[in-house]
Amino acid sequence: IKLSEDDIKSCAKLKINSFVLPKIETSKDIKFIQKVIKKFSKLKNFSFLILIESAKAIINLKEICDIKG
Repeated sequence: IKLSEDDIKSCAKLKINSFVLPKIETSKDIKFIQKVIKKFSKLKNFSFLILIESAKAIINLKEICDIKG
């Protein structure tokens, strides 16, 4: 994933509850981001707008859509 934990941590500390996630290609990308946000955010509920932008993401679309919060 192209974002570092520090980038995600900075956003989580701002009490942002919605995130646009560009260039997601696998469920591992989302799980990584969820883990970091849950670790550093005090908010319990947040949402993602996941952008599917590559052939790899389309191949992994079911796996991406099956992610639970």
